[in-house]
Amino acid sequence: MPPRTRPGTRREGEAIEVGRLLRRLQAEGDRLNSAVATRQGVNQTDMSALMHIMEADLAGQPLTPTGLQRVLGLSSGATTSVIDRLEAAGHSRRERDTTDRRRVILRYDEGAREVGQRYFVPLAREISEILDGLSDDEAATVHQFLAGVIEVYASHSARVGRGEHDAVPPA
Repeated sequence: MPPRTRPGTRREGEAIEVGRLLRRLQAEGDRLNSAVATRQGVNQTDMSALMHIMEADLAGQPLTPTGLQRVLGLSSGATTSVIDRLEAAGHSRRERDTTDRRRVILRYDEGAREVGQRYFVPLAREISEILDGLSDDEAATVHQFLAGVIEVYASHSARVGRGEHDAVPPA
């Protein structure tokens, strides 16, 4: 994982610029997800839920309804409504866990696969073209950096969720 930059370190200026670029990336990702959601006739929350369901399923760690509720920050009733809408649209399904029949897991379905093929495979091809212009070492560095940033975002999000930064004055 890349070293963390703290104010006053030699990479502070670079960290500020990288932070700006990451915010732009997040904003563009939000715009893309909004556009896809609009094209698919679903709302932003449903699109976000579908992305979480797909990512977890593809990683071999499918979400439960409670897990989806946690990542979306919704009530159980609102989460059930999201799952119901995604099922009705053919994007996801509920399954019984094969190891614990009491547990329900969420899987992405053919509708979500089609959305991915239509909208996100072309994006992956364009990103692949960028990576093709890098050396193997450079591509590995990009991967390592992004994986580290994701870890930092996840841990920071958890701290913010616990209220750890509420009393800290802005820098």
